[in-house]
Amino acid sequence: MAGKPWAKVWPEKWLASQRTRSLDYESQGLYWAIFMRAAAANERGELRVGDRPWTLADLALDLNLDRRRMARLEQRLERLLSVGLLERLPDGCLAVARWDALQAGWPGGAPAVAPEPVEPEAGQAAPPLRLAGGRGRRRA
Repeated sequence: MAGKPWAKVWPEKWLASQRTRSLDYESQGLYWAIFMRAAAANERGELRVGDRPWTLADLALDLNLDRRRMARLEQRLERLLSVGLLERLPDGCLAVARWDALQAGWPGGAPAVAPEPVEPEAGQAAPPLRLAGGRGRRRA
């Protein structure tokens, strides 16, 4: 990983996004685990072993998950794909959605990550979060 540049992250957009707030903590953690691996990859933003896309088994092994948790991992990946945080490339490779835009920055400021509301997972509430002064404090 030597020589890999840092990766840009927009905390205010992540915290305020209905898309990301609709995720349970496992899905959020999985996203960040994939994001960090994608940031360190040779083809930045993509999960590959050499030229081969990572399989579900590759990801599970890297995350230290046993076979009993494979179905749950697959469900979480499908959720991340369905809300548009991850994408599947034509060759089947998992990639962080909009990687190049995330890393290049946006002229005039970063766009909203989720322009439309996304339904929370069953049993998950996603109350609105108002950020004050870019510090992440809730306002009453």
